[in-house]
Amino acid sequence: MNERMLSIDTATGEAYMRFSPRTWRFFERGQVMNRIEQWQRIAASGIGLRGIAEWTETESQLDVKLTPLPVEFISFADFSSQDGLSDSDRARVMVSLCDTLGLLHGNQFYIGFLSPDLISVNPNTFQVMLCLQPFPSVFPFLDFYIQDYPFEFFSAHCRTHTITRASDFYAAGMIMRELFGGQLVYPPLQVLYERLTGDPSFLFIEDAAYEISRIYGLSREPWEQTIGPNAHTWLYHAEPPILPESQHEFRRFLRAEGSKQIALIHEDESLIAEVLRFHMNEVLETQSFVTIKCTNVPFSTMIEMVSRIITALTMTYYPQAEPQFRALARRQRQLVQQYYFGQDVSEAFGEWMLRFYTQLTAIIPADNIFLIFDECSNMDLESAQLFKNTWSHYGEQMPRLFTIFCGKSLNVSVRNEELYRIQFLPRNKAAYSGLMLKRLCRVEPRALDHLASWLEGQQIDPKYTNMMLEAFIDQGLLQLTPAGWGAGARELPREGTNPVTITEQKLDQLSAEETELLALFCCLPAPSRVWNLFNANQLPLGQLYVNLHRLSQLGLILFFHQNSVFVHNNVKEQLALRYNMAHAYSQAVAYMLKLEKYPSLTMLNLVRKSGDKRREYIVLMLYFRRNRKALSSEQSRLLLEQMIWLHETLQRPTMQCFYRLILPVYNGFRELKRCEEVCMKLYELRGRDGDRFKWMFYKMLQNELELADHKEELFAYLENPNHKLSDKLDALCPLVANRVYLNLEPHEKEYIKELYIGQIYPNRHLIPEWEFIDSSYYCIAFIFENFPQLNAWGLALLNKVESMLHYSFYPDLILRVYNMYIHQNNARMARSYIEKVINGATQLGHPNMLEVGHANGMEVSLILGDMPAFHYHWNQLVDIKRRDVLEGVRDMIRMHACESQQWELLERMEQIPDTSDYAKTRMELYRVYAAHRRGERIRPEPSIHEVQPAMFVHALRLLQLGSVEEACRHLQRCIGSAERTGRFPMLEGWTYRELLLAMLSIQATSETVTMDEIGEWIERFKQFIETNAYDLFWADYYYISAVWELRQGAVTNGLLLLRKAINAYYLIQQNERGEELKREMEAYMAPSGLPARWELADNAQVIQIMQERRGFLEQSLDYLTTIRLFDRLPDSLNLSMVIDRVIFALFEYYPVAYASVLLHLPFHKSQNYYSAFGPIGRNMLAEYRAGESQLQRVSFTLFGAKHRSIRMDVYLRLMNTNLAHQLDQLLHIVKPHIANAVLYEEMMIDSLTGLYLRQHFMDRLVQEVEISKQYGLDVSVLMIDLDDFRKVNELGHQVGDEVLRKIADTIRSLLSQHDIPGRYGGEEMLIILPKTDGKHALQLASDIRKQIELEFGSGFGQPYRVTVSIGVASMELCRAETAQELIRYADDAEIKAKKTGKNKVVAAWLMG
Repeated sequence: MNERMLSIDTATGEAYMRFSPRTWRFFERGQVMNRIEQWQRIAASGIGLRGIAEWTETESQLDVKLTPLPVEFISFADFSSQDGLSDSDRARVMVSLCDTLGLLHGNQFYIGFLSPDLISVNPNTFQVMLCLQPFPSVFPFLDFYIQDYPFEFFSAHCRTHTITRASDFYAAGMIMRELFGGQLVYPPLQVLYERLTGDPSFLFIEDAAYEISRIYGLSREPWEQTIGPNAHTWLYHAEPPILPESQHEFRRFLRAEGSKQIALIHEDESLIAEVLRFHMNEVLETQSFVTIKCTNVPFSTMIEMVSRIITALTMTYYPQAEPQFRALARRQRQLVQQYYFGQDVSEAFGEWMLRFYTQLTAIIPADNIFLIFDECSNMDLESAQLFKNTWSHYGEQMPRLFTIFCGKSLNVSVRNEELYRIQFLPRNKAAYSGLMLKRLCRVEPRALDHLASWLEGQQIDPKYTNMMLEAFIDQGLLQLTPAGWGAGARELPREGTNPVTITEQKLDQLSAEETELLALFCCLPAPSRVWNLFNANQLPLGQLYVNLHRLSQLGLILFFHQNSVFVHNNVKEQLALRYNMAHAYSQAVAYMLKLEKYPSLTMLNLVRKSGDKRREYIVLMLYFRRNRKALSSEQSRLLLEQMIWLHETLQRPTMQCFYRLILPVYNGFRELKRCEEVCMKLYELRGRDGDRFKWMFYKMLQNELELADHKEELFAYLENPNHKLSDKLDALCPLVANRVYLNLEPHEKEYIKELYIGQIYPNRHLIPEWEFIDSSYYCIAFIFENFPQLNAWGLALLNKVESMLHYSFYPDLILRVYNMYIHQNNARMARSYIEKVINGATQLGHPNMLEVGHANGMEVSLILGDMPAFHYHWNQLVDIKRRDVLEGVRDMIRMHACESQQWELLERMEQIPDTSDYAKTRMELYRVYAAHRRGERIRPEPSIHEVQPAMFVHALRLLQLGSVEEACRHLQRCIGSAERTGRFPMLEGWTYRELLLAMLSIQATSETVTMDEIGEWIERFKQFIETNAYDLFWADYYYISAVWELRQGAVTNGLLLLRKAINAYYLIQQNERGEELKREMEAYMAPSGLPARWELADNAQVIQIMQERRGFLEQSLDYLTTIRLFDRLPDSLNLSMVIDRVIFALFEYYPVAYASVLLHLPFHKSQNYYSAFGPIGRNMLAEYRAGESQLQRVSFTLFGAKHRSIRMDVYLRLMNTNLAHQLDQLLHIVKPHIANAVLYEEMMIDSLTGLYLRQHFMDRLVQEVEISKQYGLDVSVLMIDLDDFRKVNELGHQVGDEVLRKIADTIRSLLSQHDIPGRYGGEEMLIILPKTDGKHALQLASDIRKQIELEFGSGFGQPYRVTVSIGVASMELCRAETAQELIRYADDAEIKAKKTGKNKVVAAWLMG
């Protein structure tokens, strides 16, 4: 326990007040000395005050010797504990106390608070003698939680920088309660106590003495009230100008009785501060407040919130808990990174916030915690959205957390129904009267009404009422007498009396020093942290406080405490008209640079206003370096452009780094001309060939360079062995960027592939990581597109690049990597990554990547047949800048029009001129195919030169000419060509469709086309759809298969397939085709052999028989459907695969619009929505749910056991009893399969930690080692062992289990989606890191060790300390051959970490 700042020693013969050295950490010595001297002067001329004999000072100590206490006097404690005291005796003491306080008030000295040890009483005369209360402010006792005095000593009216007269009434009331021993049951006494401790109701303290004398019938002589020359000192504190209802609601809010969110919005920040401070002071003893300054940098508000809570609360109450909160802060930064990588972190962030709240409330003794979001209009969108989502989902689980939003306007993102907005007073007489009456306490009604009417006539803003009231007193409109305030000599204010002129008059009264200080406060960010600022700059504090009090008394500033000073807006405006504010800003910058450890956005704005470009340049660079990872693309651009401009303006030597940094930013904003200029600037500075190739690349994208003219030059450069690999990689980019710009010959494609795979990739360590990933984007896409046989290698490489970026903060690069998945051959896989691209680009503010993401989304949606998604992406694309993206989008629209037979749309798209040979070829292909589908004549020689499209078009011409068998051979060769060379998915699907329809058309008459051969091609068509997820063609597959089955007499199978085809055509929105097949099916369902005009056709009995026959057929198809669905369930017990298969089957056979699956399993909690084509991204969900009211929802419980469940909601376009029965029957069949899958998953997962069990992750490691060998990619493992876990288990195995569970959660939170965590045994865990090299594995291991040390190593709040030792092994660096050998290396490294001190990471390849 720290010693008290003030101790009063009366035990010895001489009495002393001793101030400990720590006093001067919170109080300025000059203020205390002034108060001592003032007391000495008053005590010398009055009674009831104990005098000061002398004092002695040293550098840190102050001892004040008191005058001897008269013999008759005893301590207050001794007096109040005497037996036989009557209430009248106690009342006489109270009268004496009030009279003594009145003496002090007449001399403008306020005691502030009274502790019993400051009071002595004469038990014979009941006279009181007060000892000096030397502290000029009580705020340090509130803000720094100094335990010298109980909180209840301090009135709400004295909880600021100065002690007010109102606080003495409260102090007297507290002494009265103490004196009467809590016996305030006598109603008049209770009323008096409430008047003393509540809002001021006595004008003079002697009024209270008179009132208590009246209650107890004590005689009291009349007294002459001393007013003094300064009537302002008798005014009470000003109340904020808000409506009474709002004040009532605000007070309920601060007592946790009303809303949990409140908004205080006004253009004047000083007024907001006044309202806040006034009401906060009333509840400081029970509530904790943390102010968060909002800034418009992504996530900055939430990061600032954590920082401020750690600083303001954690370090105050329990510094030893800091490591745990630092761990939470690290976890927050990880979530931010995941957010930028396109992941949905809203749920994870909510859970993080709940955990943060739980840990915080465990150490905070206050009833509640109030977060004040200051300048909330600047709150970054990311923080606002996450906070709003967290509040809506987890608010009820955080009952002790409340929020206040303050600022000039309210951020739209934080508005909700619960938010209550404080309303300010209107400009009417009642408002003015109420505000003035609070300050005057007792006033003639006529005088008050007269002044309020004048203010109403002038329409003065109520916030200036206090200023106007003081002006009325100065001008003689009001005067104070012992009877109270009354009308003065003047009736009306002087001409021109208004807030502006009053402010000017007050500014005129300032000295040069005071004006300079006020100007400084105008420039500093509010609130001005005066004490910290002057201490940091080693400026004298003595005169500062004198000036602060002077400015406060003039009403030019709000001085709440030494680190909270505000300047009124009107003062700032008037001072700017008469003072050189540039000088003040320069001074403010100089001071703030010594105060702030790191440059902030506020500092940056401040230095800009100072006009000092040199200093702005330095601060800007420091700010950018520190905050670069957190900035949005737009903010990065603005700051980099400003730095470049300042660099040039200050004529500093040119720096390459600015241009290297701004190039990807300009690329992200599609500003291709600026990219071109930057590349040329870099080339001039560095002379690097790679920069010239990048310049060519951006010229090409703008159609300002014909790449074909430079092809020979580029290939010659690539073939030269003397050039750097990094430059060669840049030379590759223009060649492989897009077929829109250049068509390559087969041997050229082969050379590029061999160059990248054989030279560049194996030597990637020679190229800077960022450049390698950036340029590899185009190369990998090129390989995917032109060499489909290397699809597996490309996917493995993408996983490798993903793992590299997981440990670096390059969100723009990870989005480009996600975009690469569009080029591999599985559309479903590509779709999930495109969703991440769109989310990440939106969150980063990256329009170029967003444009590419939606364009790729269109392509994948079209291939999948997901028309709602296709139109969603199409609608998001406006004002496309890049030529290749624009032509790609046009191509997809034409493709869609051709496939869906929207001929008018296709004709409109034909009118748009194409600029590239590639686009012209595609358009010609669509014209030909459209003509074929419409039965129109194909032009003899369409201008198509690409092999695959040319073969397809030639086959169509042969079909028109009747050479069907020859056409079939061409179509078969066309499919073979596609499988060997570059893929054109839609054309491949069209080729299969036309081939099979042609074969079916001639099968009956052809000698060469057999049903078996058709069956083989149907099977290849199916494999093509399944392998690549080209779901658009399932409808054609089902129809063709149905015809093939029916031709062979398999009517039931045929009809079942036909039913599936009808459903599939509706799913891809080809409704006309669906209706055609319905009619075709009706024909198949009718009895065969009946004459066209059958005479019994209208017979009632015949009709009934026919209907019954039709019903039996439908019922048999329904039963067969259920059986087939059961047969389609996968053999695998992988739960995700089983659920996907069930969902696909539902869409395959039933009219399902969309479905949702809610999983509530121990280690798998989620709700996902599905269309027929896969999971629905959260951005597109509204497209599917738009017509939800017209759909029929059916809910099924697929699995349920104790606290585990899986529920499915199916939304159908139509519903009937028969369909409901079928669905119920189907889902009853699949339930056992799902239960087995759940059981199998639980058998693979450790029930305690949620990590994979040994057998499973060992199988996975063997697979990853094989992939590593096959594709030359590394794989790493981490062996993690808990240090001294035996000591934890000694506390009980339940404690040990809980620790293991928490540490597993911590480890899991740091891993990427491809990493595989497992429980190796006991307290050992093993992490498999696929495609991850040793360098990045070592980095992850260090992060895990540090996070666990922060969370569990401090020992705070838990009876244990836990750290980990980690061994790291890499296949490549350790030269391991098998999975077992790799684990052995990691285990040896972990053992060494144990033996050499524990809580460390050891790399196996670095062991001696």
